[in-house]
Order: sequence, then structure tokens, then C-alpha cells
Amino acid sequence: MVEAHVKVSKSLSKYTLMKFKALKNGDLLRLIKRASEKHKRISFQTKLYLCKKFYEACCHLWFVEKKVLNDLKLDNILISDCFTKLLLCDFGHATHYNMVLKTYVGTKKYRAPEINVPALPFSAANAEIPPFSAAKAEVFAFASVLFTIFFEKFPFSEMATSTDSLYKLIKAEEYEKFFAFHIASEETLV
Repeated sequence: MVEAHVKVSKSLSKYTLMKFKALKNGDLLRLIKRASEKHKRISFQTKLYLCKKFYEACCHLWFVEKKVLNDLKLDNILISDCFTKLLLCDFGHATHYNMVLKTYVGTKKYRAPEINVPALPFSAANAEIPPFSAAKAEVFAFASVLFTIFFEKFPFSEMATSTDSLYKLIKAEEYEKFFAFHIASEETLV
């Protein structure tokens, strides 16, 4: 069981405190890596179950709490001890779902292309970038997580930018080539 005590200021920008008991199953990234290290694939039924639980957690966050995490990724999805729940964590960048943001948020492998401005170094984390919808960027990260659960690898080589060869296939609407690459590749997250 996870215990969470959250106090969020009205601006959602400071003073988030969370206390978690140790979860023996860890997070989704760890689960996928463990399977890969054992040279095993996660069963299709398990993947469907994980996707369903992830969807339920996100729906609660988006439609009940009216928030976006702004850092959806496998590392921020904890697995309850009995595998009955997936729990979102790391609300350090969380905002209201209809916010328009102008600074980097999220992790580059899951980040929407409008946030991945290649001209700026990642170290410029507080640099202003063109405004983007927090909700739309969250949907991109959500889809990236679902993809990673099913294929057990990231959808893009580095990040979704015009220089990434896999992202170019998506932009060119060459979906068959995009999925053929991932199906043919034996590469996993490890």
C-alpha cells in the first residue's frame, strides 16, 4: 500500500511533499528492464493490463484532478505490491491541464516535439521555448509510454525532433516503416 501526503500550493509550483512506503515491484521501467535482462518478453495480456491501469491512473489525474504530470515516463509509474494499481509519482512539474507552458518539462525520450527545441541545449532547462499546451504534450508522453510498454523500447532514437530518423517517418506518415523498424529490431530498453 502506498501512502501519499500531498500539499500543493495554489500555483502548483512549490511545496509538494510526498511520502511513500517502499514498493517491492518498483516502477514500470524497472519491470521492463528486469524482463529484458532475463531475455524474456512481458506477455501480451500483462501489457494490456498495464496499459489499462496506466490509462485509469491518467484519467483520474486528467479528468478528476484536472492536472497533468508534465513528466509522464516509465520511471514515474509505480507498481503496487499486488499489481492491482499503477501509481503516478513525481509531481514536481505538475500543472493544471489547460496551462500553456514556455519552459522545458519532462524527459527527452517522452517529450513532445514542440518542447524538443534542438537549438537549445538541454542544460538550458529554464530557457524559454515557444509556448505549448501542457495537455497536448502530456498526450504525447502518454502515447510514448504506451508504445514503450508494448514494444519494450522507446519510440524514437533520441527524442522526437526533425533530426530523428524515426520521427521523420511519423511526420511523413510512413507508419508501416516506423512499426516495421520496431518489430524487426530486437533492441530493448537495457
